[in-house]
Amino acid sequence: MSYFDSPLFAAVESNDISSLSTIMQNKLVNMNELNPCGKTSLHIAVEKGFLELTKKLIDLNSNINALTPDEKTPLLIAAEGGNVALVKLLLEQPNLDVNRLHHGKTPLHIACEKGHTDIVKVLLADNCCSHFINTYFNGKAPIHIASEYGQTEILSDLLEKEPDVNAVDDDGCTSLWISIKNNLEECVQILLKDERVDVKTRHFNQTPLERALKEKNTNISKLIIDRVGDIEISDEDGLNPFHRAVDAGMLDVVDYLIKKGANIHSKTKNGNTPLHIAAKHGHTEVAKLLVENGADIHARSENYYKATPLQYAIKCKKLEVAKFLISEGSDVNAYDPLAHYARNRGGTLLHYAARDTDDKLIRFLVENGADVNATENDGRTPLCLLVKHNGSLDTMRYLIEKGATLNNARGGTPLYWAMRQDYGGYDPKAADFLIKMGTDVNSCIDYHGDEWDQMRTALHLARHLSTVKLLIDKGANVNAMDKLLNTPLHSAWTPSITKCLIQHGAEVNASNASGDTPLHFVQNFHIAKALIEKGGNVNACNNEGITPLHTARNAAVAKLLLENGAELKAVTKDGKSVLHTAAEADIMDSRFKGVPGVAEFFLQNGIDVDTVDNFGNTPLHLCGISENLGVANVLLDNGAKINVRNKSNKRPIEMNRYPDFGNSYLSRKLSAVDQIFTAVIHNEGIEKVKSLLKIAEVVNQKQDDSRLTLLHHAVSEIIKQFYDFFYKKKLAQEALS
Repeated sequence: MSYFDSPLFAAVESNDISSLSTIMQNKLVNMNELNPCGKTSLHIAVEKGFLELTKKLIDLNSNINALTPDEKTPLLIAAEGGNVALVKLLLEQPNLDVNRLHHGKTPLHIACEKGHTDIVKVLLADNCCSHFINTYFNGKAPIHIASEYGQTEILSDLLEKEPDVNAVDDDGCTSLWISIKNNLEECVQILLKDERVDVKTRHFNQTPLERALKEKNTNISKLIIDRVGDIEISDEDGLNPFHRAVDAGMLDVVDYLIKKGANIHSKTKNGNTPLHIAAKHGHTEVAKLLVENGADIHARSENYYKATPLQYAIKCKKLEVAKFLISEGSDVNAYDPLAHYARNRGGTLLHYAARDTDDKLIRFLVENGADVNATENDGRTPLCLLVKHNGSLDTMRYLIEKGATLNNARGGTPLYWAMRQDYGGYDPKAADFLIKMGTDVNSCIDYHGDEWDQMRTALHLARHLSTVKLLIDKGANVNAMDKLLNTPLHSAWTPSITKCLIQHGAEVNASNASGDTPLHFVQNFHIAKALIEKGGNVNACNNEGITPLHTARNAAVAKLLLENGAELKAVTKDGKSVLHTAAEADIMDSRFKGVPGVAEFFLQNGIDVDTVDNFGNTPLHLCGISENLGVANVLLDNGAKINVRNKSNKRPIEMNRYPDFGNSYLSRKLSAVDQIFTAVIHNEGIEKVKSLLKIAEVVNQKQDDSRLTLLHHAVSEIIKQFYDFFYKKKLAQEALS
């Protein structure tokens, strides 16, 4: 028999009590039979809301605790459908199991979700269901559900039964927190009437008030403030409700708190006042309200930065509130304490804007009274910083038109910063622009007011031919001298710049305070060639007797100097040969990577590998001090003696640049070379020789006295072994005979 042919289900579906009675009198069916959906006739009657039929089925002993396939009892179905009469009817049945739940969900949970207020009242009034008030489903009690869905009347009914009002759901939220999060003002109001509700406990590191402020809900915030009572109570960061309201930009709440007596000057743990906070977040109307009520616009925070509200506003790019603060008298030229480095301190907000290359902010500050020539502690102006950090030419022009000086006395001029290699690199466009705008081309541009000042002109630093030509056209002195008497030719960067300077009268043999000519500084073949072609003296000696060949740091330049008459055997006043000065070259200087090649070149042209200076030092001795391993390898490969002693009775192995840090790598290398000879001569085994060779890295080294190489000794040892073998064999044969 199909579902539709069943007399029982046909009677129930049509709400036909008479037919049902007839069926049961004839005892034709099972009252608890299931339809194809797994439901009993009682389930269907309750679903349909047939009250009288439900009564009849109960009277006929239908199972009132039967479960549908999805585990719903008739009571749960009635609660879900909001049928009060049916719920009451079922609750009256003595054999009803109210604790048979829908996957853990109680009828009270269901009624709260659906907003069935009357059902909630009925369930709460029933003693058998009273325990549902604190029962959890999916981590939520009924009070959480009512708060989440905004069921105000239900929430009131629940509170009358005194549930745990501060219980948290699986997300760690109380009912108050849930109501605030969902901006349910009436629910909040109802909850706050219960004195047990906690308004101070933090969830997710926020109090209920902080959450209300975050949600921008003015009315809820006021309700909580009234309930909190103490408006000066601070959290771990020193923030009280007033600070929080200002931080959120809640104008009405801020006003409300002021009227309730909030301290307008109260400070956070970082020493920020409410006005600092308003400025930082750009809350202009709040800032106005605070100032109207006496907030100090000049107050400095009490943390490391010691900033004013205006400085916070500018740093956070809140120009509207910044303009208001300036109009109220905030000092736009007050020193800026937020500089990262000590030398930057003493600057103003305009320095900050220039360092940040913020064109809009620069113009805003200047238009509002910023001093375009204010200086930092080290003397730099905003224009210097704008140039240094590659700002736009338009903004540079704007500052100059507003009176920015091009020739400030200390901290380097703007042109100096355009020519600096670091901080983004040399900027020829900015340099040329500043020259055209009227920079004094012959003034010192790198004066800082300390002993390290070199007092150079722009021509000393120019690294682009276009800039050099422009400077010369503007009257720059090609023979101007810096503090050390260097001319621009001493520091010429390219062959074209060198030729241009010479063409305009630069003295090719000008000597500086140390007696060095431009040729002493040259490491570029083409620059050297240009100087020599115009009369550069290849044998010029400086104050220490050093010639350009002594300072040559690549083989091409050394060869050019020799071809043009440089004296290969020239020595300094200390008796140093060109090989000595090559050995002294600083290996850490990237310009001197070619020095080993220079040393090889000098040796190939007849310089003695063991030549000594006035102190008895060989070039290898000086490698020990400079730690120039490249030259040391060349010297060792060319037979340099490792045990020669200088006039201080020291061997190369004992020359150490940093004696306090133990033996240098070169010392260990030379020691290994010495030990290899011992190992080979005494036949200490191939493995030991291999390990020493890894450190020594040379195999052609000769022993100082015998001038024999390692290979000589190795072969000698083999011959000796053969001799011993054959000699012993001869003696044995003689004994037998």
